[in-house]
Amino acid sequence: MTKGLEQLPEPNGLEAKALARIGATSGMRLACQIHPTADIAIMPLMPADAGAVDGTIRGGLEGRERLITILFTDLRASTSLAEGKLPYDVLFILNQFFYEMTQALAASNGHYSQFTGDGLMALYGLDAADPKTGSTEAVRGAQQMLERLDQLNYRLRGDLREPLRIGIGIHHSEAIVGAMGPPRSQVITAIGDAVNTCARLERNTNAQW
Repeated sequence: MTKGLEQLPEPNGLEAKALARIGATSGMRLACQIHPTADIAIMPLMPADAGAVDGTIRGGLEGRERLITILFTDLRASTSLAEGKLPYDVLFILNQFFYEMTQALAASNGHYSQFTGDGLMALYGLDAADPKTGSTEAVRGAQQMLERLDQLNYRLRGDLREPLRIGIGIHHSEAIVGAMGPPRSQVITAIGDAVNTCARLERNTNAQW
């Protein structure tokens, strides 16, 4: 609903249950359950012939512009891992790597957002009352990644020709943040210039770790 929401009573009964079941966002109402007594303006989210199953698919309107801290990390020279190794050996190493990186996110309040082949994208400050705290947590997350990478390199020293190295980029700015992607496979992520800037920062690191 784009106008007149304040003129309607709060949803209750069947409407409240239905909105909760589909994970409706603020301002979303069911046309079949409201009884307007003043002018309103709406934006239909589904066609008139939509069925019950269609109600479980997000409409893609959850995203909003907000301050967020973005972190990119990338495994350098990952193609050299495959040299002289069986594919399952490479998969084992990569799975160990991503496990350690996601553990670093969990320990620093980071939100895993996207898998990027040999790296990942994470968001910080996603649920924080003050988005600025995400910057501090992202730096802490990066430090956790470096420490865990050192430990991983030590454990895998007999399987690696040379230690694993990563690049890390961190950027705090405004971006569109919300559920995005194909129906039934959406993830909470961010899009916009801030994401591109963070990716460039990561690519420009020297990856000395």
